[in-house]
Amino acid sequence: MGTREIKVTLMPGHEITLQSDAPDIEGLVSSIVSIMDQFSPDDIKVECGYDGFDIKSFREILIEASKDFIDAIALDKSKYQSVLASLEAVEHEAN
Repeated sequence: MGTREIKVTLMPGHEITLQSDAPDIEGLVSSIVSIMDQFSPDDIKVECGYDGFDIKSFREILIEASKDFIDAIALDKSKYQSVLASLEAVEHEAN
């Protein structure tokens, strides 16, 4: 199979084109991060002109991976805030 373009629309005005043989996952993740506050994984749209490409399955994979990624970031942020609050409490007690 030759290179095919896959157009992923994260939200209106935020599209990324992936190559089927070497998708730019880093670019996709960067695009998601740049719109994180407005992004809803369920709104992802996928287009590909190649009839043999399973758009539905690819979209489902993107949605699930995006949700997992967002959840992981939220957990990291929660841990960060908890540690920061603990450090601030220790600093406050020291003064």
